Amino acid sequence: MSVFDSTVVDLAARGATGTPPASGGETPPATDDTETPGASDARPASSDLVTGILDKHGLGSPEELAEFIDSLVGLKGKIGDHDPEELLKARETLEAYHHEWAKQEREKLRENETPEDTIKRLEKELKDEQTRKAKNEQKAKKAESAKAALKTYADVVGSAIASDSTIPAEYRPFLMELMGVDSPVNTVNILDRASVRKLTKEHGIKLLKDFEQLVIKRYRDGKAEIPVVPPAASGNPPVTGEAKPKNLNEGRQLAKAMLSRLWGNR
Repeated sequence: MSVFDSTVVDLAARGATGTPPASGGETPPATDDTETPGASDARPASSDLVTGILDKHGLGSPEELAEFIDSLVGLKGKIGDHDPEELLKARETLEAYHHEWAKQEREKLRENETPEDTIKRLEKELKDEQTRKAKNEQKAKKAESAKAALKTYADVVGSAIASDSTIPAEYRPFLMELMGVDSPVNTVNILDRASVRKLTKEHGIKLLKDFEQLVIKRYRDGKAEIPVVPPAASGNPPVTGEAKPKNLNEGRQLAKAMLSRLWGNR
């Protein structure tokens, strides 16, 4: 397996430019900095290109990208110029042959077995079939039990939320998902980097932004008020939703009232 130099990837990820070092430590030849007209428009920036590759393959850093490329180079060294699709077809054909050969071997054994061997074989096959069915039934029961437990959980959460009149109707779907009801987080493969990254970007971040916009809309529609901040332990006056003074006279009166409360607390 060849070793991939991640220096170039690191430079690209940082948006740096320059000529990568030549093999053997030799100084690379000087190049003309003049770029072909339209070349910069024909390709994305290096950092954007690397970021796109990282996101596509669920990689977290340029170092992981270097390891990923190394693995591809190693795979290329093993299969050479063979077509991967043809190799897969050959593997499937070989597996089919193995299956047929095993079948023929079993038939040959049955032709040569004694009546006692036949009875033992049939008893074993029956026992194996019963064991297989029992395992399948057990799995089905566990699946049904888990499904019923999830439904009970969803019903309890939904009932608790519905019984609280202080929770706005617009917030309830978000709260349900926050509690894990019908959330795609429950089914994502946590070992699949690409799936986790995609879920975070396309679902998690979107969910947060949608909730933020909903909160803003409620304030704009007058459905929510600015909360009153309770007084701090230091004795400073609380921040309240008092109306702003309309003129200088009202401003002086408001300032006087605030100072009176401030000195009065002392």
